[in-house]
Amino acid sequence: EYVRPFDDVEGRRMYLRCARALNNRDLLIRAAEIEQLSLPVLILWGEADDYQDPAVGQRLADRLGAARLVVLKDAGHFLPEDQPEEIARLMRAFIRETSAR
Repeated sequence: EYVRPFDDVEGRRMYLRCARALNNRDLLIRAAEIEQLSLPVLILWGEADDYQDPAVGQRLADRLGAARLVVLKDAGHFLPEDQPEEIARLMRAFIRETSAR
């Protein structure tokens, strides 16, 4: 269902227009400030992510002081669809753990 809108030429043109419009300038400007946050962070990543290698998640975790990376086997880019029960379990555990602090 995610790719169906891009099956034809017009759909692919629309996708390219959207991709070109992405702008992460604000995020990049604030990157140093974000890295200084001491909030607990749970980063979930799919081992088989076709878009972003898990090494990207590790670099992110390394830059955030209180981050923990969990790489899920048999999961790709769409974690809630690939492993919804495991995502829910990990999030519940993280919330319990961090709210007790």
